[in-house]
Amino acid sequence: MALWVPLLAGAWSDRARTAIGGRLPFVVAGAGPAAVALGVLGFLHSLGSVAVVTAVFFAFYFFAYEPYRAMYPDMLESDEVAGRAQATQAVARGLGTGFALLAGGLLLSVARQLPFVVFAVVLVAAVGAFVVLTVRRGVPRQPRHGAERARELARRLPKVLASHPALRAYLIANALWETALSGLKAFVILYLTIGLGYSLSISALLIGGVALVILVGAGWPASSAIASAVCAS
Repeated sequence: MALWVPLLAGAWSDRARTAIGGRLPFVVAGAGPAAVALGVLGFLHSLGSVAVVTAVFFAFYFFAYEPYRAMYPDMLESDEVAGRAQATQAVARGLGTGFALLAGGLLLSVARQLPFVVFAVVLVAAVGAFVVLTVRRGVPRQPRHGAERARELARRLPKVLASHPALRAYLIANALWETALSGLKAFVILYLTIGLGYSLSISALLIGGVALVILVGAGWPASSAIASAVCAS
């Protein structure tokens, strides 16, 4: 889903034109149903229903995410600035992941439904604030040159995969890597709660502490490099 939904949504948003631009309608249309699916997850009890609603959540998540990412080159003046903005966004995502692991575990220790409902509200509020600020700033222009229709892209993609064995191998390897990372997150939670017998609140604090150490360790080389560049200049 992470491979084909963003491609089709991104190609569609390249050609879309509305009063608030071609990208923002996709962000709004994807965020609302994704938030509803996220909130519903906490009230489900069967593995099958969880799988279905989770699939719905990620379908709308990726429907909104690629047009959102495509707004970077539209809103920023140069490719260099857009690249730094993508790096900043990646750091923000890391912070969000660490916060979600910490706060989610603490909320889960209070009530099973609570983290899903709270983060659904956070999702709606964050996307709503983003849309309002973007409209106030001025909807960015989208270059139409070279924009490909979603239908054309859907027809061309299988041919590209069929003619490039290295690309197929990369996609398979990337899928296995992402699956392993997703499984590792669940394993860590289960190991702390079931294997070691810690409560959800203690497990959340432990994971949050480790995430903070990793974040500081990852940010230290970057900050050192920036400081060296400033001193050199």
